[in-house]
Amino acid sequence: MMSKEFIKVMGNRQSFSRLFDPPPDTKLMKDILVASLRSPDHMGLRPYRFILISGEQRNKLGELFAEHKLDISVDENPEISHVAKQKAFRAPLIIVGIVSFQENQRVPRWEQKIAAAGVIHNIGLGVYASGFGSIWRTGDFASSDIVRKGLKVNSNEEIIGFLYVGSRPEKQRKLKPAAIDDFFSYWSD
Repeated sequence: MMSKEFIKVMGNRQSFSRLFDPPPDTKLMKDILVASLRSPDHMGLRPYRFILISGEQRNKLGELFAEHKLDISVDENPEISHVAKQKAFRAPLIIVGIVSFQENQRVPRWEQKIAAAGVIHNIGLGVYASGFGSIWRTGDFASSDIVRKGLKVNSNEEIIGFLYVGSRPEKQRKLKPAAIDDFFSYWSD
């Protein structure tokens, strides 16, 4: 890929709230995952791990989502459980990003979290560049004790997001380029 093509992919990348079958095939996904690990990582700590959930395993994730929503809800409406469970089916593949904090005086926890986030971002960018789509979601599922326990997230770890991956919808919204002056400036005395 030429540098102009790469920049164009970066500039066109967008999130898709609903994704469809098929997801990237196993070989392509493996290539994306390997490349994503080139994200900046101070001192090479690799303070992260990722869980890939697809197929029938999404039922188990959906059950965790439903159990969490029922646990925090003051409303006894059974629809709450159904809606929460369906969130595990917004895409054919879900990648759970987990930061695994390591004790290191030179690399604070916030920097380790950024390293893990960089990998998730790279996965999303690689998926988009390959003609697929993704959306990174957090919400209360990421901090839920029920979801954490079900996914075997250790006490030194945090879920930093759920990356939903699949085929893009046929219609995509047209994005306007961001005005860089709103975000970037050159420092001067």
